[in-house]
Amino acid sequence: MTQDIKVTFLGTSSGGGPTRTRNCSSLIVDMLGDGTLWMVDCAEGTTRQFEMQPPQPPAPHRVRRGKVNTIFVTHMHADHIMGLIGFLKAQLGIPRAGIRPVVKLELYGPAGLRAFIRTILNMTDSKCQDKYVVHELLRHGEQPSAPCTSHEMRENEAKGRDIVCGEDGYWRECLRVWSNRARRDIVVDVGQVVHRVTCLGYVIRESPMSWDVKGNDEAAKTARLRRLRKLVLLGDTNDPDEILPLVTSSPGHVALAVHESTDCYIPTQVDPQQKTGKNRSVDSVRDVSLQRGHSTPYMAGKFAKEIGARRLVLNHLGARFPAPGRSGNGDNNLRLDATDLRQASGVVTEGDGYSAPRRGENREDRFRGNVMAWIEQQATEAWDPEEEGARAWAAFDFLTVCIKPIPVPGPSYPETGEVESQTQWTQPSSSANAGQGSGDGTKYR
Repeated sequence: MTQDIKVTFLGTSSGGGPTRTRNCSSLIVDMLGDGTLWMVDCAEGTTRQFEMQPPQPPAPHRVRRGKVNTIFVTHMHADHIMGLIGFLKAQLGIPRAGIRPVVKLELYGPAGLRAFIRTILNMTDSKCQDKYVVHELLRHGEQPSAPCTSHEMRENEAKGRDIVCGEDGYWRECLRVWSNRARRDIVVDVGQVVHRVTCLGYVIRESPMSWDVKGNDEAAKTARLRRLRKLVLLGDTNDPDEILPLVTSSPGHVALAVHESTDCYIPTQVDPQQKTGKNRSVDSVRDVSLQRGHSTPYMAGKFAKEIGARRLVLNHLGARFPAPGRSGNGDNNLRLDATDLRQASGVVTEGDGYSAPRRGENREDRFRGNVMAWIEQQATEAWDPEEEGARAWAAFDFLTVCIKPIPVPGPSYPETGEVESQTQWTQPSSSANAGQGSGDGTKYR
């Protein structure tokens, strides 16, 4: 049984999308290892993204829509929730006579989520076979958006919880699930980050083992020799500092931080024609980002440094930053090998930059690759990762991050470069994202 944690990005665009190369926000977390999946945000078109995954024969990282049983919503902006109703209807199915309904989908999110889903299902007279349940995460003094009384709830809606934050403003352990793979509980903590509306960040972590429970088999003994891993998945923000104590107070290391990077100043040596915007400067881009509740790559890197993140992925990229590989060169069967993936874009040294396509590439693809390399460089410099050679990654649709178990340093498990390099990045084998992959050529096949 694999001990890997996998995070797959289904949509990486900001609210300026969807665009030709990026869908809006959604990602999938494979944390439990029992086949079930968790989703964070569900933008318009997310259901279709499951069908649009590039072919990878054999395809070990194709995520299956039917395996999603929990959705975490960061905030109520349209580019993060407008796919919920279509996804919910697809998951719950059409009514079938004689079949007992069961709860197939749980949703967690800020106040407003329950009323949003209930209202649209009522207005569209939607009928489903199975049930869903919405748990709202409430601040002190905040009321749920809709009551869970029998005469208010839909026929296919189960009674949800109204979860009020603790005295410190956090929702600690709003979910705790046993993972047979990790041989320990998986815990979800939630905190707020600053945005234009109430916005949440989710900390999904492996919990310390209960030594007297389920702990005598060989798998449990092996699990004790591994470091606790933690994922920090933030919603839109221009200031995530409020969630810092929540991240740092729980045991384990931050194996992966996912932080938005909506805008970035691209200098003229990278963008001489000012395709990414005219009359812009570092200061003007930063100021506009702050006003709109968003971040730059530098801000994302700074946060990753503060929490000691081992890996950093930038998402929620502005529509002005299309992903390389979809510039319309007509080559729909382009496949890249490991040598191609090691070829850098030319902005930074080989192995460190955003990989632009070699075969079939054109000027537009190279330009897009150069822009992505610059974005990554700004975040990496602010992050200053401890691991030599580590760098930030600008996400693209269908990127999968695979986080390997990290042994506890000791006589049998020395903390070496071999251990430290065990986070791998999946490159979709498709022209849909040609040229986007790991700097070291690592791929799953």
